[in-house]
Amino acid sequence: QDAPCVPGSYDSSGVGPEGECTACPAHLEFSYIGSTSVSDCFTIEANLYTLSVSADRLLVYSSDSKQYELIQEGAVIDHPRGITFVTNSKILLSKYERGVVIVMDVDGTILGEFANVPNPVGVVHFPALNKVAVAGQAGDGNIYFFDVADGHFDSGSFDEPLAEADAVKVPMFGGAYNPRGMTIG
Repeated sequence: QDAPCVPGSYDSSGVGPEGECTACPAHLEFSYIGSTSVSDCFTIEANLYTLSVSADRLLVYSSDSKQYELIQEGAVIDHPRGITFVTNSKILLSKYERGVVIVMDVDGTILGEFANVPNPVGVVHFPALNKVAVAGQAGDGNIYFFDVADGHFDSGSFDEPLAEADAVKVPMFGGAYNPRGMTIG
């Protein structure tokens, strides 16, 4: 064999391209190109949600069907930039051009608006603090911290979004005003 094993398989000899490529076991369907051991095979055991900014789409890679499924698309989520789960069934998604963070369920039903933030990009939920951080790209760039309890999650009524005044606003360090995403660690 002249080429390394393709994704989803591994070199069963463990010595590189000279060996035989063997498919990963059915329950471990992924591997990197050139994998050399069955221990390099892995699976995604949870659903993986992804955004397409250019196509205005929210997709989920289903751990059950092992395929991508379209959850929502078009103007209803125009210019999506960030996504986070707040509960097992509720997602926050930032809509950059409209300056809003919307609430939707995992099936793509829009439930309403969570907060208004200038040009929101990254969105992160801090479960231990019951806070949501939203990075805004407008102006000098700020991180807005909202209290989840203020966002009407208990009542399920998302008719009145939170405003900038409802947030603790933290300027980004050193004028780094062009964020693309956030995570906690």
